[in-house]
Amino acid sequence: MKIAQEWNMLLVKRYEMLITDSGKDKSAKIVGTALKTLPSHMMNAFQLEKTFSFLMNERFLRKRLSALGVENGTTRQIADIGRLHRIMSENNTMQTLQYSTAEFSVTYCLNFIVDILWKANSESISENQLSEGLYQALTRVGRALQKESSWDDAIDCLFKALEICRAAGFKDNHVDIVHILKLIESSSLKEIILVSIKSPDRLILKNAHTLGQKNNQKVLLELSSHPGYSISPMFDKYALSRYFGSFLQLGFGPKESAVLATYDGNFITRVDDGAVLNVAQGIFREGVNLNLKPGPKTPKEHDKHEKMQSRYFVINSEGSISPSACPLLALGISQYSHLHLVKRNAPHRVIFSNATTLTKCQSELETTNNKIRSDCIELELLSHPGWTILQIHDSFVVGSFSGARIAIGSSNEIMKVNLLQGGRIALNNRKGFLIVLGNNLNEGQNIILLKKWPMWYKFWHLKQQGSFTINNDGSISPTYAPHLVIGSY
Repeated sequence: MKIAQEWNMLLVKRYEMLITDSGKDKSAKIVGTALKTLPSHMMNAFQLEKTFSFLMNERFLRKRLSALGVENGTTRQIADIGRLHRIMSENNTMQTLQYSTAEFSVTYCLNFIVDILWKANSESISENQLSEGLYQALTRVGRALQKESSWDDAIDCLFKALEICRAAGFKDNHVDIVHILKLIESSSLKEIILVSIKSPDRLILKNAHTLGQKNNQKVLLELSSHPGYSISPMFDKYALSRYFGSFLQLGFGPKESAVLATYDGNFITRVDDGAVLNVAQGIFREGVNLNLKPGPKTPKEHDKHEKMQSRYFVINSEGSISPSACPLLALGISQYSHLHLVKRNAPHRVIFSNATTLTKCQSELETTNNKIRSDCIELELLSHPGWTILQIHDSFVVGSFSGARIAIGSSNEIMKVNLLQGGRIALNNRKGFLIVLGNNLNEGQNIILLKKWPMWYKFWHLKQQGSFTINNDGSISPTYAPHLVIGSY
């Protein structure tokens, strides 16, 4: 082992000299080999910090793309990022590896590739040429981001690939356009919720027979009811709730992102981290979403875990999954796209058609310091023609809070609101205010209607979470996070 490590260290030194030396007498084949394999030799030498710094080095990446070709170079870069992640996970060094001020994550490294590819595209446009392989490379990165459950980043990346194709004059029926559009659609996750066992929206597992043997075999939660799709995580990390602790929402995603799970006759458990399938809030009714909760680690947690009916499931004969406590319900797909925070320039941001009216009302509020006295403002959608914002579920009550989920869906009624002081957006009937769920403002957080809240939340969080600004393009940002806007999958 030591000899192999020392040999790889020697190769690292030699290859570093080759790719940094500006001399022209070097063999292109040798330099190409160095650019292709240098990160691998660094990892073999266990120089993980150095590997991370090279993978995040623009000059190295550009040289790699030039020597190996844009698509092949990108594929190699993605493979190296994945291997570094596996090594770090196996050696439990995830929290200590940093480059500059950034901590390592696969998503962070993949987004770096997107930035460099998009910069290269801008440069090729200015020089009136199309850089070969760019849209294919972006498509590959988009798929890699899907595997990391970084759906917003995947959509942004894939839209960049689509833009390059359309700029090149590809028609809508071009094979690559069709492929990219399908990937974008598969990134537009819908929540996994409880539906009637007879609903056409219920999910049927592809490998239900294997799970049904109840012997903890590892099975991907792919779907036979929707070929090519699966039960997938909606985010790349757990959310934290004051009342419900850590949880990870589940969505309807591509088969490449399928949850790998086991089933013992009671609990469906994710292999990666021992997280267990759970009915949110323990409420057994149609429309309630499903999530993953961290699995038990102590005897006390095991006792609590076994008493929670929200975590018990049965695999039905036709392949659907039902809560043991309510076999008339099954896992299914929500028909709505929930509202959440996305990047300011995200292609899936929500744009309202009456932006002029909204911004005018906002300006009047600022100048008069009074409530707008107009009857109401309709939130018509420019970005989603034929769809509207609507309240989708019955009101929920959590501790001292009550409210309702909102989403984009098909409806004849358009939501009507009043703009109030402090950037607040209230329903026209005053039965709720739009807020960002939680105590902070981060990408991915849900937008809900809040109807009742405790006094402490009003003083400490409501001003930040419930204040919005209308942008000139018709999007809406949290006032205290202008780099984000309301968006939808």
